[in-house]
Amino acid sequence: MQERLSRAVLRADLAPSYPDFINEAIREIQDRRSWICMKNVAPVTINPNQPPTLPGTAQVGALPADFKELQKKPAVFFVTSLGDLLPVEVITEGQQLRRVERFHGCPFPSWPPRVFLELNYDGNNTNVIGIVEPLTEAWNFQVRYYRYLAPLVEDGDTSPFITSWPEMVLAKSKAIAFQGINDSEADNAERLFEIKLLAAIRSDAHAEVSGRETRM
Repeated sequence: MQERLSRAVLRADLAPSYPDFINEAIREIQDRRSWICMKNVAPVTINPNQPPTLPGTAQVGALPADFKELQKKPAVFFVTSLGDLLPVEVITEGQQLRRVERFHGCPFPSWPPRVFLELNYDGNNTNVIGIVEPLTEAWNFQVRYYRYLAPLVEDGDTSPFITSWPEMVLAKSKAIAFQGINDSEADNAERLFEIKLLAAIRSDAHAEVSGRETRM
């Protein structure tokens, strides 16, 4: 992809930044939509803590660092002692706190448990699922989510986006490169990117539906 970008931009002074342009392009593509290749599954454990010092204080389990968003419902499952998966309702933190207030500061138990999702829980981009109910043992969950793919580092690194839609990645990388030097060609590259992006979205959506039909 760097060689193709080099031929498209023709600016030797920008060559050291080509890997950054490509990674920035792929990141924006992931920001614009959650793609099939971004699907992942991870275990999350919520451990018992000391009794909360304030009503509604949450006990939480950290989501993976590459977390973007939950997949479509059901996305969170409680893992029983036998290894069975029970779908869990995910509510907002505000809903959970209002639920606590409704019962005068005493968490109202439910089964299977309900969890809430909070992004940037500690102000350091830590995303968590939490529960207010006091625990006497660790509770294990399976979380199905969309992740951000790791940036390309080595020359031989590639990406599903480069493999499946190289023209889309190239157009966006080219737009970023030209935007950095205020070249009007950036507008043309951006328009081409939007065309390629829409085509890729249709392709990815079709693949997801086809895969679902095949499993049925």
